[in-house]
Amino acid sequence: MYEFLSGLFKWILLSIVYFFLFNTIQVIRLTGWYGEKLGSYLICADDPGMRFELKDDTIIGRGEDCDIVLNNPFISSKHARIKRGMMGFYIEDLKSTNGTIINGKKIEGSRKLRDKDVIMVGPVKLIYRS
Repeated sequence: MYEFLSGLFKWILLSIVYFFLFNTIQVIRLTGWYGEKLGSYLICADDPGMRFELKDDTIIGRGEDCDIVLNNPFISSKHARIKRGMMGFYIEDLKSTNGTIINGKKIEGSRKLRDKDVIMVGPVKLIYRS
């Protein structure tokens, strides 16, 4: 009888641990590793009504094929890319003429975005919200 109860208790405990791990993984998958929600977006600083939802891979530029189209001669056809990574969203300049500036500093390579980062694409100021 003792072996039966011991075995039963072991299986119940194991089931609880697996259930906990499964739910933890689901929460991480839905909210991101550090809590970045799936609904991250950009707001235009000059017009707060302009809101751009971010996809897994978002291209910003002047070209009609971009996900976020900004009609301005100082913005390249494909200016910058925002891409979802394991730890949140990352931005990279796509070799644009005028570069991409985050919080007053020109970026080189890829950089992780943080909530309320100010992104300058040409003369357009965008604010990242997660």
